[in-house]
Amino acid sequence: MVATRREFLIGAMGAGALGLAACSSSGSGKSTAPSSAASVGTTKLSGSITVWDFLDEATSKSEDPLFTAAYPNITVKRVHQPAANFNQLLQAALSSRTAPDALILSAGGPITQFSSGLEKLDDRLTSDQKDNLAFGPVMSPELDIANGIYGLPLDDVGPIIFYNKKLFRQAGLDPDNPPTAWPEIEAAATALKGKGITPMAGGDKEGLEASTWFWILAPMIMKSQDTLDLANGKLEFNSDPVREVFQHYVDIAKNGWFQSSWRTDGIFAENADHFSTGKAGMCLLISSFIPIFAKSLGSDLGLIQAPGLTAGSKPNYLPYGGGLALSVTKQSRNKDAAYAWVSWRAGTAMQQRDLNTLSADAKTSASQQARLPTDKRIAPTGTAIPAVTDTVAAIKAATSTYPGAQQLWKTPVMTATLSNFGPVVAGQKSLTDALNALDDAQKTAK
Repeated sequence: MVATRREFLIGAMGAGALGLAACSSSGSGKSTAPSSAASVGTTKLSGSITVWDFLDEATSKSEDPLFTAAYPNITVKRVHQPAANFNQLLQAALSSRTAPDALILSAGGPITQFSSGLEKLDDRLTSDQKDNLAFGPVMSPELDIANGIYGLPLDDVGPIIFYNKKLFRQAGLDPDNPPTAWPEIEAAATALKGKGITPMAGGDKEGLEASTWFWILAPMIMKSQDTLDLANGKLEFNSDPVREVFQHYVDIAKNGWFQSSWRTDGIFAENADHFSTGKAGMCLLISSFIPIFAKSLGSDLGLIQAPGLTAGSKPNYLPYGGGLALSVTKQSRNKDAAYAWVSWRAGTAMQQRDLNTLSADAKTSASQQARLPTDKRIAPTGTAIPAVTDTVAAIKAATSTYPGAQQLWKTPVMTATLSNFGPVVAGQKSLTDALNALDDAQKTAK
């Protein structure tokens, strides 16, 4: 596991300032000449722009010739910054007035953190963008779209319970009809355990299991507005619905679903490896792991999206949302050209290219690029693997997608989560005491 993917996963799972949504990729996939969604004609735009990102350097730079083909009079200087301290470098650049023209940054918290130095994009949005891009609250300060749009969404990300069809067969479960509600997941875990199979791979070395499980379990019990209220401090952690969500996670741990070493195993290393090598029937990670698990398990890879609370029920929302944002800084000296780049990178051609690359790489390599589209018109090709096709279809079919759960973990709250839930699952602290600690941390995060 390379550092960039680890930082991506930490950010996407909700670690806030502990990491950024960063991922690397290999292979360019098939592409067509990207079309422009900019509000200014391509022939009228010229000059140079500086673009910061923290993705895989070689792959990022491979995109620049495609932009040049669409905008021949704009020169792009791509600056790859380290993911681990991207936020600090950006803050320093904004303070010293040396900020780039455009950049890729994590959605949610960083949009709020840096909004004073970012361009509000509402007046630049085309009708096509307004109609088809899934902005969501993570592109707005304080997760409130009334505050304006400060980024275009580059990708969609969400939690998935992956399962091994081969191990499901061994446990007498139907691999083609996976659980869709929590009681069915519990029954599957019981069946797997009865056959001597670890029901669920886990890894809590970094302390992230509690926040990760909250992300996928919250929709069983909470409405999307509840999640937003929790993120904004309007709902307490020590409240009935939030306590119920976390109690499910505590029960998982105490019921022995995980491998015996899960408390000291890493969530990105041993956890993923435990599942990918066939040692566990299920594993909770995020959609970015689709190509990694598809390579190792092939046709035996199955997906379980956010479950319903009772048999036959559906979740209140699907916990997917923008992981990365494309933004323009107020300091840019060529804002039209900067927005042209942002628009182009979030445009249909590049999103289709990303999805095609994911589909192809999932079959042929362990590429770490796993960008799901935020443009509702994008669809997988006919050769895409089922894991890709099924995930895109689930997002499109959902009546409500909301990413608020992974935006809860502002630095003080995440720090409190890391230090409190280990003792809870070890039986050394009550869930109530842990939630009170999160509420105290939330007050300092305002």
